[in-house]
Amino acid sequence: MTSIWLGALAAVTASSLFSVGLVLQAGEARTIPAEHALRPSLIAQLARRPRWVIGGLVILVGFGFHVAALAIAPLTVVQPALAAGLLVLMAVGLRDPNERVGPRELSGLAGIIVGLVALTFTTPSRATGDDDPESIAIALVALGAAIVIPQVVAIARTRDHREGGLLVTFGAGAAYAMSGLTTKLFSDNFTAGDWAAGVF
Repeated sequence: MTSIWLGALAAVTASSLFSVGLVLQAGEARTIPAEHALRPSLIAQLARRPRWVIGGLVILVGFGFHVAALAIAPLTVVQPALAAGLLVLMAVGLRDPNERVGPRELSGLAGIIVGLVALTFTTPSRATGDDDPESIAIALVALGAAIVIPQVVAIARTRDHREGGLLVTFGAGAAYAMSGLTTKLFSDNFTAGDWAAGVF
């Protein structure tokens, strides 16, 4: 029982750190001129901003807590606990005069929380190890396509002076889903002592 509580605490800490890091990075990203959007020069610009780098380091520390949470508690405990970070983002949004928190934003927050809870109840109780590598590979390839294709289309649209923000958001959501899956795989392999599979 202690490990479950520690895992939940580690997951809440991870999620809160993710949110703090994202807030720091988003604040810096807003100051970059629009001509760098969806271009490699955007990363070069951001990498020179200390606050953006600190945000990345905070997210990296959060990743360590996420791995620890998955190593000591079941996925069905860790995933709902990750929703705690959304409350950090909402608190920042409520305090920032440049951010608007209205019915649409609150509905989005509720939708994410419901989705996390639904994922928890539909997750198999068995570990995500080497039980079914083909299914894992298919999921990773599908998520990879869902990340890359919207970004490529968004870049093409912006070069034609058309809106591509929704596509970028969709791709980012897929990337977030992939990060959750790969963190679980890394944690399982780390716990099993299989460093080669964990790094892969």
